[in-house]
Amino acid sequence: MKKIITICLLLISIQFFSQVSVGPTNIGKAKKFKKGTLDKFKATTTVFVLNEKYSVEEYNTILKQVWNVTPFIIVKPSEFNIVNFLHDKYSIFQIKGFTRTSTSSKGTTSTSLFINLDLNMYNSSLIAKKLEKLSPKRIEKKIDGIIQGNRINLAQIPLYPKDEFVFSGKSSKVDAMFKDDVFFNYHLGLLKNYFQKINELLERETEYWLYKSGYNLELNR
Repeated sequence: MKKIITICLLLISIQFFSQVSVGPTNIGKAKKFKKGTLDKFKATTTVFVLNEKYSVEEYNTILKQVWNVTPFIIVKPSEFNIVNFLHDKYSIFQIKGFTRTSTSSKGTTSTSLFINLDLNMYNSSLIAKKLEKLSPKRIEKKIDGIIQGNRINLAQIPLYPKDEFVFSGKSSKVDAMFKDDVFFNYHLGLLKNYFQKINELLERETEYWLYKSGYNLELNR
């Protein structure tokens, strides 16, 4: 029995460790980065916006050990406003939530929740052009969609939520995923492994594909 438990835990650890994706899209088949994309990325400073379960000092300790593909800074979610970082000199590693809706042959629909740590750049010039055409009221309504519609995907780490998080209300989800211990695979040791693998792949400019289908943005800060 002990051997079986040990093997199961090892398989779970391997699965969690291997769950990263590096590439320009989260939809459909794997694709190559456009020429020059990773050169632009390597010229940025990466802004890490992470769950406040751990302190800035604790995150800084592990990132100093494994992240050297770009300079980095760590910003608390409570102090983060994406508008302040919509510039070509920044890339952003941030927790985001997504839903996937499927329809059965009988016409019933079901919605699944997915939460990831996403590494993105943003096309700040296109965002600015679209926003300048809108009135202040329209900007308030459209800004999130415009920002997310002009992002450049670089890497992704799936996070696996605990039951109490999944069955909580939407408003509490947004706060909890940035503040509380609500993910099975959100621990400093695992995060260090994830960041190290992504760092190495981006340094080598190597795509690493995980997904076969895409998701729609639903929860973010």
